[in-house]
Amino acid sequence: MLRKLFKEYFNFTKKEQRGIFVLIVLITLVILARIFLPFLIGRPTYDYSLFDQQIKDFKNADFKTETIEMPELSNNIYEIESKPEIFSFDPNTVSKEDLLRLGLSEYSAENLIKYREKGGGFKNTEDIKKIYGISDDQFLRLEPNIKIINSNTNNSEPILERNYNHTNNLPALIIVDINHTDSAGLKKLYGIGSVLADRIIKYRDLLGGFNNSEQLKEVYGINEELYLQISENIFVDTLAVQKISLNNSEYDQLAKHPYLNRYQAKAIVSYRRIIGKFNSLTDLEKNSLVPHEVFVKVEPYLEL
Repeated sequence: MLRKLFKEYFNFTKKEQRGIFVLIVLITLVILARIFLPFLIGRPTYDYSLFDQQIKDFKNADFKTETIEMPELSNNIYEIESKPEIFSFDPNTVSKEDLLRLGLSEYSAENLIKYREKGGGFKNTEDIKKIYGISDDQFLRLEPNIKIINSNTNNSEPILERNYNHTNNLPALIIVDINHTDSAGLKKLYGIGSVLADRIIKYRDLLGGFNNSEQLKEVYGINEELYLQISENIFVDTLAVQKISLNNSEYDQLAKHPYLNRYQAKAIVSYRRIIGKFNSLTDLEKNSLVPHEVFVKVEPYLEL
């Protein structure tokens, strides 16, 4: 029985036997080729002598630390002299050079001179705080040495506008404090009509007062060209700025300020409810409640 099955499955014809033989020969040749072909062709050789020499040169190299002289940084408008001098001065007559010697930045010194030239006289030491760019720390350092001798005015009220009469029939120069003047005062400025005057006052009320004159460009209808034409006729009494209490103001008061949107106002109120009161104004930016560019604009309007 088994012999019959063996013959049935393993009994090949001559043609089949030749085919099997050829297949076995081919398989044997492939196996032999895989074994002996690398010896017949030869393996590629690589020259590592250059690489070895570079390694030797690196190990034998004598590394020396070179001293690089850094160039002196030029002063920008925000830099303050490292060693300010101490001497008495009258803000109504002090020169820009002396202000720089006192430790003010070029930006702050120029603001003080411009404020004075536009009619903003200094009647008392507190008036120095009106100058944009002078911090509270700088004021406290300067205050003991402020000696006001030459005051531009004896009037204790804030300067709203002042006419300077010129000879040769030239028109009077109008100087306007945009934080105090009314619509009629604003309309005395070149290019400011009733519509723009009303917009300025409405925006001023929303802000809580202007912190610097360039904020006028945020009023619809006042472009760069118009601002430059009236910039010599305006100044800002920064003491008039109304502050918002960061720790006590409600959502509605925060959200209506032009520099804050309702999401940021909600984030501030939520922070107070969850975390507690703010320890510093900078906590707004540190905790990502407002972006940096918003914090820079809104910071003058906030207090704890």
